[in-house]
Amino acid sequence: MTAKVLISSLNQELKVLEEEQTILLRGVPLMYVWVQGRVVDRPNPREFILDDGTGQIGVAVITDLISLDDAKIGNYIMVPKGIITVGEVEATKQIIMYLEAKLVMMPSEDQVESLEKMWPIEVEECWKLKLSLM
Repeated sequence: MTAKVLISSLNQELKVLEEEQTILLRGVPLMYVWVQGRVVDRPNPREFILDDGTGQIGVAVITDLISLDDAKIGNYIMVPKGIITVGEVEATKQIIMYLEAKLVMMPSEDQVESLEKMWPIEVEECWKLKLSLM
């Protein structure tokens, strides 16, 4: 299942059931999440840090089929198919969460303002529907 989420929800409400290799958000098992926001950092050519106004998350693009040439700092990016990954930084043993992007979309500038305004409403409506079906 895919769910539209605010990054703060991932940071605060996510539960990882390692035994079952399941990720739950608000009790709903997820395979993919959809996040969107502005690029605030580019640690390397295959990664960026996304900020949706509620929090930040690292996004890694594993495949060369997705171009990040236009993912410049300040640009609005949509990641409609991200896999939540939890891992340990070997040097520091710090546990981190990031997304492996399977799809990245960069809307045109004339779409960005409405996308930013509507995103929290879309996320809320998505969850109302998901939770009503449970």
